[in-house]
Amino acid sequence: MHWQSDEFRGLVGHDLAGRDVIHGHTLEVGDIDGDGYLDIFAAEMAKWTEQRPDPDNPNAKAWIFYGDGSGNFRQTELVTGNAFTKDVWLTLMAMVISIS
Repeated sequence: MHWQSDEFRGLVGHDLAGRDVIHGHTLEVGDIDGDGYLDIFAAEMAKWTEQRPDPDNPNAKAWIFYGDGSGNFRQTELVTGNAFTKDVWLTLMAMVISIS
């Protein structure tokens, strides 16, 4: 998972996850921790075929990348081995709002 910043020397690539995302399913941007800076929630799919009963990607991960407003992100691995949908983002935001 990569993002690019437009710097004086041109576009500069930044790697967030440190590896390729397998069957990325969810990517949402919002202020998760309420600090006024954008954060990123991203997740992989664990299952995408119906022909097999077990997960296609048993090590599917979900991350939160907390932004600091200066183009830096702190990676947090939220969970491993679960399937995710857009509803996860809504649940996550509801949890953050209830804690605040």
